[in-house]
Amino acid sequence: RKKRSIRAKVIFDFIYDFLSEGLNFTEKEYREYYDNLTKLTAKTKEDIRTQLHIREGSLKRVKQESHERGLKVIDYDPSNPVYKSNMIRIAELETESIRLQGEIEKLNMKLARLGEDQLTIEQFLNLSKNAAAIIKSADAVKKDIICREIFLNFSVDEEKVASYQLKEPFDTLLKQRQLQSSRGCEI
Repeated sequence: RKKRSIRAKVIFDFIYDFLSEGLNFTEKEYREYYDNLTKLTAKTKEDIRTQLHIREGSLKRVKQESHERGLKVIDYDPSNPVYKSNMIRIAELETESIRLQGEIEKLNMKLARLGEDQLTIEQFLNLSKNAAAIIKSADAVKKDIICREIFLNFSVDEEKVASYQLKEPFDTLLKQRQLQSSRGCEI
């Protein structure tokens, strides 16, 4: 319990220090990022829809074959080897059908989730400029909510945060800013 509270203190000290200057991203940076994200999201949606179409076509074919074989087996005596092979194939097709339905469901959920975590420009700019002040004055629940909007994870040793990862769009924007700064470009 004591280790956990020390770890929490280390993390919050890091967060306060990290955010003390504010992330200070601009509306222009936000718009450029989301314009690129929108293009990427459109491409991802197209790819997912293609995969869905392929899986739905496969499922339709599997169900059709299963149905046709099911109608044919009634013509055979259950002791006939043809009957047995058709029953084995029908069972394989049922397994394939279940697998395809699961894949279709996952792809549909993926498609539905695309873009749902997008912050509004007001939320983004507010977090970017005022995150440190908001976190310092917030209760534990609000601190947690805000930190979850900015940070993805932390690696903590006994005394300090060894590494961290920001959530999107903050991660990409900070990396772009650091890359531009290292090249001596204007932001």
